[in-house]
Amino acid sequence: MNWVGNTQNDDGWHEESWSARGDREEVLRLFAGWHPQVRALIAETEQVFKWALFDRPPLDTWTRRRVALLGDAAHPMLPYMAQGASQSIEDAFVLAGCLAADQDHPQRAIEAYAARRRERTAAVQNASRDASRVVRLTDSEEVQARNARLAESPEAPVARFDWIWSYDVERSMADG
Repeated sequence: MNWVGNTQNDDGWHEESWSARGDREEVLRLFAGWHPQVRALIAETEQVFKWALFDRPPLDTWTRRRVALLGDAAHPMLPYMAQGASQSIEDAFVLAGCLAADQDHPQRAIEAYAARRRERTAAVQNASRDASRVVRLTDSEEVQARNARLAESPEAPVARFDWIWSYDVERSMADG
């Protein structure tokens, strides 16, 4: 089983690692007051890892000659829209399409891939950044207002971000 817990951390820890060991007791302290099932899951976890989230702009250059970066290597995203892997897959589809359409000039095809993907990936990155602010509110009045909006219209966030989740990369490539 894998679980992820997200906390606001202002203690200055910003190590860049996917394998930094965490402390189960620290996690239990961070999730004090949570549902007993959540705390039991944490308490039974043998190995805890931790990593910091970094909000970074996309690289200015995704390509160099016949080399292209895709996904988080080109446009790293916060996880709040669950789009990191999806954007990588879209990138791969577009890159493959560009290479197939311009087989005699792979460098030009690679540059076309980057040009086609910049606007969408930047918009998805911004949406994830905005979502991080909404889900990580700490001011009680802002939290109550957010929760009231969600209770009043639970489908609104889905509709608001339909442009992300219903995107058809095949149609986009066909439309040019």
